[in-house]
Order: sequence, then structure tokens, then C-alpha cells
Amino acid sequence: MASSDSTIDISRYDRQVRLWGAESQQKMMNSRVLYIHVTGVTAEILKNLALAGIKATICDTRAAMDMPPHLFTPPQPAKRAKYASVAHAVQPLVEEMNPLLGGCPILDKDVAELAQEDLEPFSVIVASHISLEQAVRLATIVTKFGSQFYLADCFGWNGAALIDLGKDLTYRPEQGKALLDPVPLTNYSSMEEFVQVPLHQCVNRFHKTPPPVYLQYRCLLEYQARKGHFLGETESTDDDNDAVTLCSEYLQSQGASL
Repeated sequence: MASSDSTIDISRYDRQVRLWGAESQQKMMNSRVLYIHVTGVTAEILKNLALAGIKATICDTRAAMDMPPHLFTPPQPAKRAKYASVAHAVQPLVEEMNPLLGGCPILDKDVAELAQEDLEPFSVIVASHISLEQAVRLATIVTKFGSQFYLADCFGWNGAALIDLGKDLTYRPEQGKALLDPVPLTNYSSMEEFVQVPLHQCVNRFHKTPPPVYLQYRCLLEYQARKGHFLGETESTDDDNDAVTLCSEYLQSQGASL
């Protein structure tokens, strides 16, 4: 882990240092991000942050042969077959992309097995393609020691993220275009709290009705919770019909509609 400004490789990070300064670059290089499942969206996040000098650790025990297509997916099935997991397939590509990271460790555990001692070394946890139940559990753990949790997924042309930045993050409420009294500030809701809000109440002055993409994402997460897998993970022809029925019932129970 970098510990002084002298460790910054100016030949690689010159533009970044010019943009936000050596101190900020040093803080970034001293940070560590844990990626739970490398999917299309988290692969892009991983690529951008790794190139910026932020150390990466990968937790993805899924079979390499089942990797979805993204920039870290080996194109030939024979190459994927030689790796024990997605994490092992992605690791050498990340290390090749930015050798200055000093390696890309693997956390070889299933999501359900991750505990506080596994997560404490990381400033940020970025997860994808996990259940809402596990996301809430992990967010509750990591925000207790000051880290931040992001759950991000893409589906079709859309994408959404659920973010828990911790209990100490506050904001100044607004009423129309007028700022309210900035004291006291209001704490952002935790993931555990905001996922309990009925969908029909997920509105603000920018969204008079719940955002359709958020409703779609919550429907997909609800489908996973009830069926035990995400839509499209099996070859069953009944999945599409089940999804329509399940999502319709779920939205109705939440007082919302697409």
C-alpha cells in the first residue's frame, strides 16, 4: 500500500494529479475496493478505478464458464474453462491492465459467507447480481465501520444502483426551490431503511411518480427473492410468464404500477 507522495508514478498518473492534486491521488492509491461479482457494470467500475490507481480485490466464486460477456471475459470457451472461477479469470487481466496496483487479490468466499473481518480492510464494496437480502446484510455491516456499499445492476437498456454511504452522511433538505434551514441536517436513510419504503412513496420534487427504472429493478430483486435465481439464469420457458405475474402482484401490493 502506498504511503507517501514519492510513490506516485507521475508518468502514469500525471493528468490525475493535475486534476485533483497529489494528496487526493495518494488517498485514492491508499484505498481498497472489494468487487462482489464481476458483471458488465462492475467490470466498467473496476476498469476505471483500477486505471486510476485504486487497488481491487475480487470476490466471485461463480463458474468461469458461465461468465456474462464484458470487457474481462475471455472470448474463447477453452480459455474460460481453465479457470476455477470468475475471480480467477478476471485477476490476471486486471493485473495486466495496471501493474502498479501490486496485484489483484481474490477473496475466495461465497457471498453468504462474508463476515465483518472479510470486509473491514475495504473503503468501498461494490456488489452486483446478489440478492437484496444479502445486499442489506452487507451494507449494514460495512457502514458500521465507516465504509460504503454500492449495489449496481444493468438490465436491458437500463441500470440502477442502491447506495448506502453510512449513517454519518447528511444532506440539507429542500422545499421546492428554496433551501430549508440547514440546521439540523438530515441523515440519509440506510439501505435497510429505504428498501422498506413502499414503492408508491418513492417520490420527490423531481419524480412525482416512482421512477420506472427503480420499479423495474425492485421487481427483478423481488423475483430473485421468491424464485431463488435471477430472471434469465435458467432455460425454463415458464420464467417469463412467472415474472409478469410475480411483478404485477408485487407492484400491486406496493401500490405502484409501471
